[in-house]
Amino acid sequence: MKIPTQSINQRYKALLLIILLPVLLNVNILTGAFQFDDNIFIVDGELSYKIKDMGLLADFLRHGGYFQRSVYWATLAVNYHIGGLNPFGYHLLNILVHILNGALVFFLCERLTPLLPGAAHWRTSCGKNRDFPFSFFSALVFLFLPIQTETTAYISCRSSSLVTFFYLSGTVFFLRLLVLRRDHAPFAKWVPPVLGIAACALMGLGTKKTFFTFPCILLLIFFLHTGLSLRGFIKKHKTLFAVVLLMPILLLCVKTAAVYKEFKGQNDRMEEEFSMERRKGLVGSRLEFMFKKGVYSVFGIAEGYHPEMYSPLSYLLTEVHVVSKYYIGKVLFPFELNLSPDFPIEKGMRLGTIIAALGMALAVYAAWLGSSRQPLALLSALWFFTALLPTSSFVPLFDVASEHHTYIAAPGAAMLLGLFLSRVSSNRSQGKSVGIGLPAALAVLVCFAAAWLDRNADWRTETSLWSDAARKSPNMGRTHHNLGLAYEKSNLFSEALLEYNKVLAIHPAADTYVNIGQVNLKLGFTGKAIQSLHAALDIDPKLALAHYNLGVIYNDIGEWPRAIDSYQAAISFSPNYTEALNNLGEIHLKQNQLEKAAEYFERALRSKPFHFETLNNFATLHQKKGDIENAGLFYRRAIESNPSSPEARFNLGTLFIAQGKIDEAEAQLREAARLNPKFEPALATLGDVLIQKKLFEEAAGTYQAALELKPGNHIIHRNLGILYYEHLHDNKKALLHFRKTLELVPEQDFAGSIKEIIEDLSKDI
Repeated sequence: MKIPTQSINQRYKALLLIILLPVLLNVNILTGAFQFDDNIFIVDGELSYKIKDMGLLADFLRHGGYFQRSVYWATLAVNYHIGGLNPFGYHLLNILVHILNGALVFFLCERLTPLLPGAAHWRTSCGKNRDFPFSFFSALVFLFLPIQTETTAYISCRSSSLVTFFYLSGTVFFLRLLVLRRDHAPFAKWVPPVLGIAACALMGLGTKKTFFTFPCILLLIFFLHTGLSLRGFIKKHKTLFAVVLLMPILLLCVKTAAVYKEFKGQNDRMEEEFSMERRKGLVGSRLEFMFKKGVYSVFGIAEGYHPEMYSPLSYLLTEVHVVSKYYIGKVLFPFELNLSPDFPIEKGMRLGTIIAALGMALAVYAAWLGSSRQPLALLSALWFFTALLPTSSFVPLFDVASEHHTYIAAPGAAMLLGLFLSRVSSNRSQGKSVGIGLPAALAVLVCFAAAWLDRNADWRTETSLWSDAARKSPNMGRTHHNLGLAYEKSNLFSEALLEYNKVLAIHPAADTYVNIGQVNLKLGFTGKAIQSLHAALDIDPKLALAHYNLGVIYNDIGEWPRAIDSYQAAISFSPNYTEALNNLGEIHLKQNQLEKAAEYFERALRSKPFHFETLNNFATLHQKKGDIENAGLFYRRAIESNPSSPEARFNLGTLFIAQGKIDEAEAQLREAARLNPKFEPALATLGDVLIQKKLFEEAAGTYQAALELKPGNHIIHRNLGILYYEHLHDNKKALLHFRKTLELVPEQDFAGSIKEIIEDLSKDI
């Protein structure tokens, strides 16, 4: 069917708005800070190696990592290799994916209504075709729903928007298949959409496992497309029905087999985890453990979840309240959004739980009863609830309520609201427009947009985000804990201590005492810091972080034996504790025990291949051993790990000087000085290099800049004296710096020769 020119122009204008409006809505988040898990996944956490080294990412994929969110990791890697650790590029890609999803919702709705027999009356009722307003309003609602801000503003939530992109793309390809089926098209035309669906399925499963409900959505659309009764559909397509229902079970079997393979490979971590859970009585056999891990893997369970926290039944009952009160409530009334909603875990069936569950069931049943005349309402409702199943059913997640869980379900909510707004905006009474319909629909969208902008402001910094969460969940220790961390990172130590003490009032926790110890240490209260860390160990003697921080304190005050004992305790409870391993290596490096230091550095790098301090220290070790080649290699890896660090560039520059590579040394030292204009060693050494290159005037200026930072550096005074005396022939300045050198170090070996020069210069002046 040929689309009229007017409709085409209308469509292009709609798509232009779908692209431009979200850009305007999200301008205020483009420079927002990395938040929370971003530090683990992107900045310097234990998982950031996946994006910083493409070789390691490829190795991760080769060893069964494809279905461990590999597509998500690949997009972060692209961001990192283009823009480093500048949040702008990461936010830009998040916004772009969100816009693409909005466009896909538009295309989906546009193609959907002609394929549903029950929608024919609604589409042309009141003499007006509603396909366009339904598609346009649904797309705008999806783009403007304020509950979506967590997924767009929080970089680590990109997996939710990416998996939705493949979910929607696959659905659009499927609608194309239905058109070909309706038109009895030749098989050759079926190939592109079939391949498209297969590609989307592969990419979706490689992004996030919540994609596994995708076949259920396709089955639902196909059912509504046929116009059959449920009994008639199952009877006619029983094989297809069975295959779709068996897909999650097949995926579960595959994941259980993967766990079995890890056991066969004698994976120490898996064996240790199994032993721990068996001791706690959580599993009885390896088979039970493998099955449980398979279920958790399919549903994307967080590593931090422990089954003793709450049972599957408790989680399911809690999710009834989360979905009915928070998710649906915040879709309809998107105010007071919260990063960390405080939902108590349900321990048993209550009247409120029964009412909430019945309310949702009745809403779906009502949509079912009306599906013969309006199938879009049923599709919207079932899309919403089906897409939420992986995160809001019987398999417990660490966070019982997270706004980004609703992103993949949001197209269902958007279609339902789009249906309502399109009906309101095009409503007619006795052949005349009601008049208030369209303004009312636009007013709803304006309210959504205003709420979106307001919520984005909370995501600008860690402090603003967690201040908002602590205000909305004042009885939740996590919000005050993370607000304390945000204050601590901003050097607001008094405010941090206040928040940590609020956590202790809610629930005395060992890690909170550790944080108090860290703040006291930064304030210079070493005794109080040690006291807080011992309080943490009284609660949890196996807390590696507390042992590590004690090691840091003893290391700083020069008590190396006690520092070593504390670091050893830390790695005994956490064998891959990179920072503790690095610090142990550093102590042995200071003691010139190079082999022992190398052993710890190697262990640290196995845990975090891009740990900056370890790479820098290992390079220094190789330089001490005279292994210039490996020293240069590790300095370069350190720079790659942290391109903004002047220390690694300074160290590489000094290595180039030792090799006689003056030009390369100059480049590294200049970059170190640019990165930190107050880095005195880089300026002083750059002055030495400039003298070798006979750039005497610039060398003098560089030395002077170094002296402004460290006026008592006798070596720079001596070098300036020699520079003015031998090369610039400024005897007054030479005499000034030579005298200052003797004043600072009158007993040095070179004092005699300087005195002679001073005497000669004094005669001439």
